Amino acid sequence: MKRTLFIAALLLCCAAAQAQTQFGIKGGFAASWIPGTVINGDEVVKPHNSFYLGGTASWELSDLFVLQTELLYAGKGYSDRSRVRSEVGLYDKYSRTLGYLQLPVFAGINLSDKGYIMVGPEFGYLVYSNKNDYGVKSSGREECNPFNLAAAVQATYMITDGLGLDLKFDWGLTKTFRGDYYGVENTGHNMSVQIGLCYRFDY
Repeated sequence: MKRTLFIAALLLCCAAAQAQTQFGIKGGFAASWIPGTVINGDEVVKPHNSFYLGGTASWELSDLFVLQTELLYAGKGYSDRSRVRSEVGLYDKYSRTLGYLQLPVFAGINLSDKGYIMVGPEFGYLVYSNKNDYGVKSSGREECNPFNLAAAVQATYMITDGLGLDLKFDWGLTKTFRGDYYGVENTGHNMSVQIGLCYRFDY
């Protein structure tokens, strides 16, 4: 499956080389989870709130079809909190904060003169990791897989010719962590929602 996605992305890039390139920037709010992560029954999983920021390049192949690739920094992670108070009167908490360089490759259609919807693979590389294991802080990078593959869908609405709104959802296809979590297999994978603004420069 990974090979198929890579070949599809390569073919899309070759097609884009025949069209004029339009560059842009984007950024906004990101909320993420890691479903499949092993937790105890007395814990409540909470999403991790962060941000994303980066640049875009897009190609309009026709009045209907569009290609777009992006290079982003995006925060991911999750936290859980025990319902039972600790001896010092505070809730026990575990959190994992991750940062990725992301390279989504989208193919999409123009729904109107101002609207786009795009889908494609997203390739990620881990650049930052921080773990708070109930008060014990560490990097925890060695516990994480350095590469992340996801399937993504993105909708864009252009408010003006240059300024637009973006909404993106991505679902991880690879495991976020290596090995086990306290002796139990950890099958967690990244999942996130991003919403923000994009700006496209004139040709």
